[in-house]
Amino acid sequence: MMFRLLAGITLALVLFVAVAPHALAASIWTGTSCVGTSGGPDKPCSFCDALIVGRNIITFLTEIAVSITTLMIVVGAIQLVIAGGDPGKISDAKRTMGRGLTGLLVVMSAWTLMNALLIFIARGSASDPSGWKWNEIQCQ
Repeated sequence: MMFRLLAGITLALVLFVAVAPHALAASIWTGTSCVGTSGGPDKPCSFCDALIVGRNIITFLTEIAVSITTLMIVVGAIQLVIAGGDPGKISDAKRTMGRGLTGLLVVMSAWTLMNALLIFIARGSASDPSGWKWNEIQCQ
């Protein structure tokens, strides 16, 4: 049973690695002023555009981490269901779910700090930062 679970997780990760570069390439330029009709830049990008691309990459990686966390919680729940009352297996299942939630907390904290840092840097480079929202990088 555990071998099948690990095989399924491995297959999912291999498929993700095969598909992720295409998905990332299509979405990292979203919100920049230098994006063209091809989905990539067609004119020189500014420093603010680079910050937006950085934020888009961080958001993409955060989405991956949330998916992995969800998978870990599901795996832990399956382990809990099939534990059959064995205290060792129940402990392993709780540990799996706890590690998933701890990972999610670390990832969300890192996302918040990095997003705030990028917005702070972008705000400092703007000529009029008065109308900015806390969660957006706006290029002038």
